[in-house]
Amino acid sequence: MTSHYFIGIPLSNELKFKMEEWQAVLSKHMDYKVWTHPEDFHITLKFLGASSLEEVEEWVKQLDAENWPSAFQVRIGPAGYFGDEKKPRVFFAEVSLNNPLMKMKEKVELTASLVGSPPDKRKYAPHVTLAKKHIAGVSPIFNKENIMIDSYIMTINKFHLYKIYPQREAKYECISEIRLRGGMEDGSAH
Repeated sequence: MTSHYFIGIPLSNELKFKMEEWQAVLSKHMDYKVWTHPEDFHITLKFLGASSLEEVEEWVKQLDAENWPSAFQVRIGPAGYFGDEKKPRVFFAEVSLNNPLMKMKEKVELTASLVGSPPDKRKYAPHVTLAKKHIAGVSPIFNKENIMIDSYIMTINKFHLYKIYPQREAKYECISEIRLRGGMEDGSAH
């Protein structure tokens, strides 16, 4: 069976903790079939889908060869959703789509064309998924509750090529880390 992969930006440890706090607040209002494990919080750049080992090796080779930009910052938050406002199918933290993030996404898509991967058809909407597959409850956004409205600044200094393990509690494993120029060890949040 072929494994699935994606390219994503990991959250800083500080932001993982904040997103866990948001999940705790959200769980008082709603229930979801899937709650993102704290180690799996990320910003997706590109879903690769099923890939052979040879294709993954080519991705790693091409990503490593690319001249990536300098580290930059994004704003994460407030909370948002996909689907119905009252019972959203996906609840997430918004991520500002600033120029450096958009350029990074474009470079990933350019790399995809070199590897022979099809371009994304959907408009890029960066976010950090907190929960998906609504079961019960009403969104605090629908009820106009004044919660999960904060935003945080995070420095993006690296991204990962992840392998997906659907049966594990923490489902994503980094198989390659790509550092941006001037990238520090952990992208701190403010």
